[in-house]
Amino acid sequence: MVAEVKTKEEILQEKTYRERRFEDYRIDKMQREYDEAWRMSRWDKKSECYVNHKGDLVVDSSKVVHNDVLAVISLSGEYYSKIEADKD
Repeated sequence: MVAEVKTKEEILQEKTYRERRFEDYRIDKMQREYDEAWRMSRWDKKSECYVNHKGDLVVDSSKVVHNDVLAVISLSGEYYSKIEADKD
């Protein structure tokens, strides 16, 4: 069985309203974490960027490529089929 390989454009065209809103939520969350790190002056000299309270790197949302975030969010059907498989 050969897995079907899709281009990034094909993946983005399959995304539903729900997945696009989920992408907006993730980017908003990233921005909030960045703002908090900036306010608290959590600058990591080694990585040359801000870090959140857990020590994870954070970035300003203006530097995020929205389509790249959207491309890694699983489709609703894939998500729910994985949940059903885990129940079995």
